[in-house]
Amino acid sequence: MSESLGKRIHGLRGAARLTAIGEVVSQWRASGTSRAAFCREVGIAPVTLGRWIGRLEAANGEQGTGPVFVELDARRRRAAEPFEIVLSSGSIVRVPAGFAGDDLSRLLDVLSTTC
Repeated sequence: MSESLGKRIHGLRGAARLTAIGEVVSQWRASGTSRAAFCREVGIAPVTLGRWIGRLEAANGEQGTGPVFVELDARRRRAAEPFEIVLSSGSIVRVPAGFAGDDLSRLLDVLSTTC
């Protein structure tokens, strides 16, 4: 691909533009490289690729990426380190290390009915 890839695609309209964007996004996904590395290779800004991905998702009726939930391994935490739970109401529950799971469950049940 040439350094003028962004300009070439910018000059396209309608379905031709979406097709060209789709080809670039597919090439990036197939490359297995990071977004930044791919963009350096083809001569476009990472923000441009991000915008193109958003346009494709919108054209396909897909939702953009929102919050992501990550499973945590409790064994990797330091034993003395407390943690916080932020409830949908905005309330924060600070839980000390070693707090029993059953007690935490009961606490959250109470808070879910009162907060």
